[in-house]
Amino acid sequence: MLHGESVRAVAHRPSHAHLVRPEWPEVYPDTVCAVVVPASRPSQGLSAAVALAEELDCPLVVACSGRARVEDVARELDSWQGVAFAIPEEPPTAVRRMRTRELALESRHRFRPVAAAAGVGDPRASKSFQTKDEVVAAGADVTTGVVELVGSAADPAPYLDASTKRNVALLLSRQLGWRRLLFLDDDIQPPPASEIARGVSMLGPGGASMASWPAHEFPDNSVVCHARRTVGLTQDTFLAGGCLLVDLTRPLPFFPAVYNEDWLFCWEAVRDRRMALPGTVDQQPYNPFDPRRAAREEFGDVLGEGLFALLHQSPADLLLGLVGKGPVADRTKIVEPARYRGYWSQVIDGRRQLHGEVVARLEALARFTPAALQQLEAVRAGQERLDRITSHELAEFVALWQQDLATWRYELAQLRRQDSYKAALNQLGIDEFQRVGVM
Repeated sequence: MLHGESVRAVAHRPSHAHLVRPEWPEVYPDTVCAVVVPASRPSQGLSAAVALAEELDCPLVVACSGRARVEDVARELDSWQGVAFAIPEEPPTAVRRMRTRELALESRHRFRPVAAAAGVGDPRASKSFQTKDEVVAAGADVTTGVVELVGSAADPAPYLDASTKRNVALLLSRQLGWRRLLFLDDDIQPPPASEIARGVSMLGPGGASMASWPAHEFPDNSVVCHARRTVGLTQDTFLAGGCLLVDLTRPLPFFPAVYNEDWLFCWEAVRDRRMALPGTVDQQPYNPFDPRRAAREEFGDVLGEGLFALLHQSPADLLLGLVGKGPVADRTKIVEPARYRGYWSQVIDGRRQLHGEVVARLEALARFTPAALQQLEAVRAGQERLDRITSHELAEFVALWQQDLATWRYELAQLRRQDSYKAALNQLGIDEFQRVGVM
């Protein structure tokens, strides 16, 4: 078992819910020190986050990229308080030192793009739609009704941007001495402040170290897991970083630059049975059946499912949800099989079975349902990417991820406390920022 050579075939698990303790005592009253939004959409989408931060009486911190511009976000914050900043081309040293980040950068050079979901002259590119179901079926953006044209210039490492912004926010939080932090994506409709307060009261020395609100209304799943649900197979959602509360007084992990970065960030908390799920949220709908998306997700989806499968096989004292039981050394050994190729060969075999079952069902549906054709195209793109994933790559990533955890925690320990956003951001080498109503 330790060397991953004798592990049985790792089948896809439609739910990881039993890995999380269902209830937590609400005995640690505290406050949220900041709401952090890693934003890439226009600033008008921040209204819900601004309202939540105001109700929680804490600043809103917005890490900007893409169509989210610092000056626009600062104007949106004008009615409240907070700071907006842009990540420089060279991020802080603690982020640059991550070996897993280097892998994401390298992937830009060796990624083979997937064919477009709708190309020039495709009738779907100019079709008008009446319902959300029609939009999704045709491969269009749910909010605009416009088909996304997938080109060869598509960035194969979009998770690099998201992980960098989240990691910089963690560095900033440590510099400013914050205790509780809420990550909120800009496509999430957040829960009420009273529910966030409930989540905060679950975090403490004998309680949870993180609390997540998974997206159930428009489920937060990968392409192939969306397809499972479409063809009538059972598929649950699990924890997500879109609305994630973190106890900053605990040893902090980091967000790797890979799909399922939030699962990897939360992996130790789930391993130690210190994850809470106080409720659910709504996510802005999108078209999940995009071949480009399927290809980009596949490596991280195999990785995340394989790592969480280990927790289903962990010792009984952990599976029973007895928080903190068992020597720390024993708990850290749970990841050991994932350092070896034998384990990942079994995971890949199980993944091929998953794809095969979904494709067979979609092929049958495609004879009667036009929408199934597009879904089939997306899942096959994931299949093609899976064929290029090796057990060596997965084992290497896990080894580097474990090294990065040690490096990251060392870098956090070197940070000096600062008394203002300006001083903290300057220490991180971030020059483009605007403050509103704060130091």
